[in-house]
Amino acid sequence: MTTLKADVVKHLAENKNLLYIPIVVLFFIPLLQLPIYVTHVFILTFLFAYLCTAWSLISGYTGQVSLGHSCFYGIGAYTTTLLFHFYNLTPWIGGTIGIVFSVIFAFKALEYAITRYGGIDAESIRKGFLDVDIPDGGTFVGFGCKFYPPDETNTDWGDNFRALFHPVCQWQNASANGLVTIWPENLAVAEPIL
Repeated sequence: MTTLKADVVKHLAENKNLLYIPIVVLFFIPLLQLPIYVTHVFILTFLFAYLCTAWSLISGYTGQVSLGHSCFYGIGAYTTTLLFHFYNLTPWIGGTIGIVFSVIFAFKALEYAITRYGGIDAESIRKGFLDVDIPDGGTFVGFGCKFYPPDETNTDWGDNFRALFHPVCQWQNASANGLVTIWPENLAVAEPIL
């Protein structure tokens, strides 16, 4: 370790309260009424920082490959977005509900892994996820959930074959509500602008 880096680490170890300053500053950024673009950049920056940290911890330190992060991240994101669009719930409440949905899905997959396959090792969890079978209409987005099993001839293995579509969104104005779903028609909240 270089002496400058060692000095910084030593200084932060001795003055742990200094680590709280950036957190407090970040807490007040939304209250500054910054332009929507600047707020969006801050949100994406810290969102990707979170994803990088999770990836670093799992892959970098433990050497594991985990696609579970993206699964739970996606469940939470879809839940938050749909609750905002259809029920006008703030993302703080929608995000909390998204976390709950992710946990429920995880517990269902873990239940299958433990009861049917006898453990929580990677192979049992993979098989548990493949056993999850939610019929069409059983999720908040309208389609069900059933994953294609591993098959060397099927390039879609691991995908949800009941997810027949992905919503198409379009920026229609520069406000916070400017990103709207335009397809499929039964989920659309606005007409597309061509």
